[in-house]
Amino acid sequence: MKKSAEEIKTMILNFAQLNSSIRAVYLEGSRVNPNFPPDEFQDYDVVFVVQDFENFITNDSWTNIFGEKIIEQQPETFSFGDKLDNFFSYLIIYKAGFRIDFSIIPIEKRTDFNDSLREIWLDKDGLYTNTPASSDQDYWVIKPNEKWFQEVCNEFWWVSTYVAKGLARNEIPYAIKHQEEILRPMLMQMLDWKIGIEQDFQVSTGKSGKFYPKYLSEEYYQKFLKTYSDSEKENIWKSLSIMIEIFSETAKNIAETLNFNYNLAEESNILKYLKEI
Repeated sequence: MKKSAEEIKTMILNFAQLNSSIRAVYLEGSRVNPNFPPDEFQDYDVVFVVQDFENFITNDSWTNIFGEKIIEQQPETFSFGDKLDNFFSYLIIYKAGFRIDFSIIPIEKRTDFNDSLREIWLDKDGLYTNTPASSDQDYWVIKPNEKWFQEVCNEFWWVSTYVAKGLARNEIPYAIKHQEEILRPMLMQMLDWKIGIEQDFQVSTGKSGKFYPKYLSEEYYQKFLKTYSDSEKENIWKSLSIMIEIFSETAKNIAETLNFNYNLAEESNILKYLKEI
């Protein structure tokens, strides 16, 4: 039988109450985001604030208390990826059908990990008194200055030539890599700013643009979805063309709204260059 959110919370708190090293427990992420509609796929992002960090992370047998595991990761032990000092995590999917991401932080470093999306579950020592209600304010779209705006524009136009070059050489993985890993983030940054302007920079667009359907018109969102392609060269060219169309229109509107300069010559030169390719 699948456990309810309240049952999982009770299990976690029972364990924390009995473990003297754990001084506080709180929940982060989408489950405490008032703007995120709950669903069955949400993880439990649980933080343990512990007194004896090194000893606590030397033995992970306690993670078995919550049930049989399907799969587990301990990212801080991997030979690749970014690492944080004074931080350890256990990412676990349990056979009962829920996932818990345990984050372990030392009590003396607790202020290094503040987050506006936080609901205090347990505080043995009064470490988190007067904690404000959970909100996604830390993730609101940040209003750009003109330099940042122009850098994003320049990067978009610059990297579009890499995509075109890859397609011209029939180097499909190369073209897709540059389109998805560099060009798309620049496009999505521009869409974030568009939404930020329309919402007075008091909203989050969510991880990977998950809230775009909420803030973009249906027509605009469907057009954005067409920027995703398959591995056919002709379709990648089409998706690149749509990316360029959306980026150009959106960037010009943002520049006008925020009274920024927009480098029309740069755009014109690149469009001519791409057409020649």
